[in-house]
Amino acid sequence: MRSQTLINAIFPVYAKDLYDVYWRNSKIGEWGASLLIHQRFDYNEFNFGFGYYQNFGNANARIGWYGNPIPFDIRSNSIYGLVFSNAVTADSVSGYVFGGGVYREFLWGILGRYTYATRASERSINLHLGYKWGSFASVDVNLQYYAVSMHNGYKVNDLTSPFDKAFKANTQDRSNLLVSLKFFF
Repeated sequence: MRSQTLINAIFPVYAKDLYDVYWRNSKIGEWGASLLIHQRFDYNEFNFGFGYYQNFGNANARIGWYGNPIPFDIRSNSIYGLVFSNAVTADSVSGYVFGGGVYREFLWGILGRYTYATRASERSINLHLGYKWGSFASVDVNLQYYAVSMHNGYKVNDLTSPFDKAFKANTQDRSNLLVSLKFFF
């Protein structure tokens, strides 16, 4: 059995003219930080593990969208919510568990996640299946149960204003199925 522990911290410093700008319903502020703790175990052709991701302040307001080391999809939210998951909003906390394996050309994985943020909570279970045909093609199927519970005072398509008590809490099912077919030349 092999084990891998990853600890990643990001400490962005923002320009003064951004301090009072709202991103995902929170002021960007002077500073922020993100912490990722990821533990993976490999046993023969199987893997499993768990992780924890937390934002202190609005750390992902201008960085962290691309190249973010979080091992779950943060871009499967609503197009009305600018695509990004609430896992990258201010003061969010996420926990996840995962497992998977490989058998010849077939691979599979499952990941369950819960995120709590000031503006919304998210629950997700993601099943990924893949198959590789030789060195020329592969297919991937990703089936995700994804529920977002917007909290009182926040609305999906209103990201640039503060808390507004006129907005009522609601839960939205954003489950999805993604299929990709890749050819290699």
